[in-house]
Amino acid sequence: MDNNGNECSTFYAKKEKQTKTATTNHRRIVSFHLNSRNPSHSFPFVLRLLLHMRTELQLLLVLFVASSLLITVAMSFQTECAASGKSCTVPGNTVTDSSVELNSGHHIPVFALGVYQSEPGETTYKAVLQALRMGYRHIDTAALYRNEEDVGRAVRDSQIPREEIFVTTKLWNLSLKDGEDGYTFAKAEAAKSLEKLNIGYIDLYLIHSPHNPSERMEMWRAMEELVGEGTVRSIGVSNYGVHHIQEVLEQGTIPPAVNQIELHPFLLRDEIAEFCAFNTIRVEAYSPLAKAQKFGHPVLLAMAKKYNKSEAQILIRWSLQRGYIALPKSVNPGRIKENANVFNFGLNEKDMAALDGLDEHFTTGWDPTEMA
Repeated sequence: MDNNGNECSTFYAKKEKQTKTATTNHRRIVSFHLNSRNPSHSFPFVLRLLLHMRTELQLLLVLFVASSLLITVAMSFQTECAASGKSCTVPGNTVTDSSVELNSGHHIPVFALGVYQSEPGETTYKAVLQALRMGYRHIDTAALYRNEEDVGRAVRDSQIPREEIFVTTKLWNLSLKDGEDGYTFAKAEAAKSLEKLNIGYIDLYLIHSPHNPSERMEMWRAMEELVGEGTVRSIGVSNYGVHHIQEVLEQGTIPPAVNQIELHPFLLRDEIAEFCAFNTIRVEAYSPLAKAQKFGHPVLLAMAKKYNKSEAQILIRWSLQRGYIALPKSVNPGRIKENANVFNFGLNEKDMAALDGLDEHFTTGWDPTEMA
């Protein structure tokens, strides 16, 4: 019994020593391969380990190596990205898989096709259908645009599962008549939009502007009820300034998920954007191309040449890197495709700062953000 016990102890001591030596050697090998900044050097190494795997211990080691490799490659990308001044915070790799979470718990794609001033009928229908086939998953319309029916038809005809498409529409509160109750009005208008879209529910419903100050919170109360009823998933506002948002936060039950305002390098609105961020309200940038009114600006031309991109792509990428949800508008198939091709490059910090420096409070349309 004593001899057997000694032999057993010697056996396990030897195995422990072999295991420690093997582990140390593997660590050295892993360290060498994982420190390589070229992933192509690392992945064959993991495959070779798999081919030579003999024991459960080695299997566990390989799983550890594989997970470490993925983490290291990701960290390496982050390091290289930061060193070059690029932003690594834009979610997703394509227009299809780019989304962020709203404070409502639902997810919203960070890139959308806007259909403001898209002619109702076949023009809007074809633009939306084309965009969806190109990978777009977010369409932004409004009652004011008079093309909700065309958006809904394109969504239905796309044969893409409804839950994969995010549709925003807006309550045109300026059509409220004197003496009309805001709550009843909002409920009726939402019902009209739901009927025209005919897609089951609205992903995001916005109050289009802060007009009608005496009734806008009654409209908000109606929208909160729509969320409870399930016909609307998330609610938000558009063209709201800080004081307007404070009103909703103080008097409402559900906070706005989104504030949609005009934003581009020539109109920063940092006060509004920072207030929204502090209150976990996503910012959507409409007219992110400044309606092409600043195309030809020397800074945009220089960056377009530097990155081999269009001026529109530079402006859209700026919006995304600032954390905004970009809503460029086009009915031209070529431009719709071009606008979405912004996930394969990044603007460095110096260029982002240069674009920030273009601010001149240049609005391309109305600006209700400062009204009472």
